[in-house]
Amino acid sequence: MVFLFIGGLLALNSWNQPFLLYAMAWIFLGMMLLLVPNTYPADPDTGTHESANTKQASLKPIFITSCIAMTFFFSGFVVLPITMEHSGYTEDKIGLFLAFVSLMAVITAHFLPKIYTRFKDKGSLSFAFCFYALSHAAYYFGENPYILILGGIFSGVGFGLSIPLLNHITVERSLPRQRGKNLSYFAMAVFLGQFLTSFMEFIPGSAQVAFAFVSVAAGIYFLYIVTLFKGKSNA
Repeated sequence: MVFLFIGGLLALNSWNQPFLLYAMAWIFLGMMLLLVPNTYPADPDTGTHESANTKQASLKPIFITSCIAMTFFFSGFVVLPITMEHSGYTEDKIGLFLAFVSLMAVITAHFLPKIYTRFKDKGSLSFAFCFYALSHAAYYFGENPYILILGGIFSGVGFGLSIPLLNHITVERSLPRQRGKNLSYFAMAVFLGQFLTSFMEFIPGSAQVAFAFVSVAAGIYFLYIVTLFKGKSNA
């Protein structure tokens, strides 16, 4: 949230100044060397409870859903600066709006445990993709600033209900000996989703068409989520 806003301010001076934010990695490197321990406590989940013959349930649908959820969310971050600039917004205002979207995601993720307790996997993810569809529909009509803000709220809610929950599902359904590997696959799927947004510019038509495309795609994937968790126990 902070870096998105600062990036917008730096962009007012020059297009390449936002890349200076990556220099913060040196500070985080120092923090890691000073604060992160080199050893970890023993995992209480490992030991006699897990048989060597226990099979790991397939998590491919979860990884695919993670990739697509991030693609839907990050599409706004790729296309919005283009459409907002055409509407007369300056770089700092664009950065502030993107930070606002991230703030909505953080707030929603804070309430995710209570939402998950009520609606479980199927309900929470269904809501997420409904909000993704609504957010891009709002972005499509984003000339009105109030509709644009509403789209930002919907997009943040969609992220807060999807990526943290999919992370939780990955941990919950992983055997202890495979948990690290599965979380690595999850991270790869999420960042692959960011990469796939690069192809939004190949969608024919104006940038607004990309919003319509993602809105329809999110609606279709909502139906897949309903089918994916149909009849499965969420206990």
